[in-house]
Amino acid sequence: MRDNGPVTQRPIHLSDQDRIFSVTTHKGVTNYANDDFVRISQFTREELEGEAANRVRHPDMPRSVFREVWQKLSAGGAWVGVVKNRAKNGDHYWVNAYMMAVEDEDGQVTECQSVRFKPDAAAIDRAERVYARMRSQERSGNGFVDYRSAVRCRWPLSRRLPSVLGLIAAPTLAVLLHLANWHPLGVAVAGLAAITTVGASYLVTRPVDTLASHARRIIDDPVQEYIETGRCDEIGAIDMAIRTLENERRAVAERLASDTRSIRQGSTQANAALDQASQIVNRQSDEVTQVATAMNQMTVSAQEIARLADEARSTAAQTDTSVAEGSEQVVAATQALTELTGAMETVGEQVRGLHEQFSEITEASQLIENIAKQTQLLALNASIEAARAGEQGKGFAVVAEEVQALAQQVNQSSHRIRERTIELGTTIDTMAREMDQRQRSARAHAQQAERAAGSIDNMRAASGAIESMSNQVASAAEEQTQVAQEIDATLVRIAEMAQDSSDAVETSTREAAQVAERAGQVTRIAARMAG
Repeated sequence: MRDNGPVTQRPIHLSDQDRIFSVTTHKGVTNYANDDFVRISQFTREELEGEAANRVRHPDMPRSVFREVWQKLSAGGAWVGVVKNRAKNGDHYWVNAYMMAVEDEDGQVTECQSVRFKPDAAAIDRAERVYARMRSQERSGNGFVDYRSAVRCRWPLSRRLPSVLGLIAAPTLAVLLHLANWHPLGVAVAGLAAITTVGASYLVTRPVDTLASHARRIIDDPVQEYIETGRCDEIGAIDMAIRTLENERRAVAERLASDTRSIRQGSTQANAALDQASQIVNRQSDEVTQVATAMNQMTVSAQEIARLADEARSTAAQTDTSVAEGSEQVVAATQALTELTGAMETVGEQVRGLHEQFSEITEASQLIENIAKQTQLLALNASIEAARAGEQGKGFAVVAEEVQALAQQVNQSSHRIRERTIELGTTIDTMAREMDQRQRSARAHAQQAERAAGSIDNMRAASGAIESMSNQVASAAEEQTQVAQEIDATLVRIAEMAQDSSDAVETSTREAAQVAERAGQVTRIAARMAG
């Protein structure tokens, strides 16, 4: 058996108004505990609900009692008896329990409900004696005892009453017969008296037997019959049946009261929820109106977007045409620059060749100048020799002077040629450098033109993409306009539904108030039924 911890043997006394009510599954798990159960057991609701029902079992309770309980409940029946429970702090409290199985439409046990209230002090005393004897027998046996044989029932009333009457009537008949000296009339009177006594006992006990038989069909538990009533006979059976029916009435009333309390709480919560729902519906209606206004604005915006997208598409198409023309012009310019670069390279080659030729002319001019200087020097020497020769050398001197003059002229001319050649060479060098610079610039412009052509191609592709995107935007804007119009129509329907919901909420609120009022009436009726 489950060990729920130490016990103190300190009693907790229930009041006449206490009603412990709980509901467990068919496997013994508590799924509902009322406030009295929580208060008296000292467990929290969370510690009771969702946990095994035997967590309040006291170790002084015999195992055989609970085996009898679960056999009755598993079969769909009920059990009535006195039980000792353990509180959370180890104290105990005695209850008069009524446990009843609840079946579904297929006859399967789905849950068990139990109502417990204050037992009689005499019943507690008898329970302590009986349970102590049963625990002693369990310890000496295999852990269980024959539950129904735990108490000894007296002879049935149908046997005890004739026996008692017989004991009373026998001496009386003997005295009468003795006084009548066994006169036939006296014997007849004595026989009639005996028959009358037997008949009277039968007439008295037969209805009691019948009533007791009916009572045991309601509850047949000799152990609890003795504990509850202090008897174990027909009178005890009838008393036990009456107590059982009374407990059943209390259980039904308590379950009804519990359910109606839940209904009232649910009705109160429903009223609050309906009020909140009404506020939400009203806010929703306002929000739907605002959304509808926004959707109208969005529809106008979508139409404007579609118009702008169409304009962007036209502009992109025009841009694509212009870019195509620009691309052709850039290609032509690139080709012209390429040709110009080639021509400039040719001119550069010619200029470099001319520079080389002028270098040769410069060298030739220098050579002529040198020859002229030498000729002049030779003419000078010839003049000197002619002067030495006298008259014979005069003709030669004239020739030498003319040669010297001619050499002087050649020298001056070659000098001027060399100067002009140097100037022309400088000009040609400058022209060559300028041509090289122009050639490099032409190449750079050609490369820039090629890059411009690539950029224009990219621009053309981007323009095409813009045109495609503009088409998509225009199409999406048109679809958005259609969707916005559909949403606007849906919002109108939602607004109508919100109004219908508001009306339904008002109706539900009135009905919930009526349910709460009826639940209050049922609660008062259940309270009267519970006594």
